[in-house]
Amino acid sequence: MLVTILAAYANHFHNGFHFFDDQHTIVNNASIRELRNIPLFFRDATTFSALPSNQSYRPLVSTLLAIDYRLAHGATTVLVSSFNLRALHRAHAAARIRHSSSARERRGLIT
Repeated sequence: MLVTILAAYANHFHNGFHFFDDQHTIVNNASIRELRNIPLFFRDATTFSALPSNQSYRPLVSTLLAIDYRLAHGATTVLVSSFNLRALHRAHAAARIRHSSSARERRGLIT
């Protein structure tokens, strides 16, 4: 099963961004190209998108995109972004599991 999954996603990580929001949020967004803009993401919602109608306050997303852009050395491929997002999701899931277990222990639901 693992081989099948790896085969299905083998080409995925080397593709560019194609979804409707990828162009204005990642590919054409000059704000994410410099890490020095990270503080600005928390003050200026216009840094989120190159498309004025889609500019919104999402500083953590912009911060992650800027870090991904730097780690990929300016490449706009899915590889680095996918890796970082999966790592973030795993860390979040682990924190939720740990919190849930400790909360149940405090309530005496598990011993």
